[in-house]
Amino acid sequence: MIVSFPNMGYSWPAFKTLIECMGVKVVLPDPTNREAVKIGVKHSPEFVCFPFKPTLGDFVSAIKKGADTLVMAIDC
Repeated sequence: MIVSFPNMGYSWPAFKTLIECMGVKVVLPDPTNREAVKIGVKHSPEFVCFPFKPTLGDFVSAIKKGADTLVMAIDC
């Protein structure tokens, strides 16, 4: 299992450490950039919120780097 998650500001070190402490390999997506947003826009419906689009681009980047499991942290 190779886990990844979208770029989440300054929270990524905590998530990376938590997952690695469970003995799971972590792959980080490339930093969110214009290309990631373009990929997200291309593969998402036009009515979905903007933050979804870079998140989708981050997931595509992670999959290309070898991730086979994607994790998304959400709140209430």
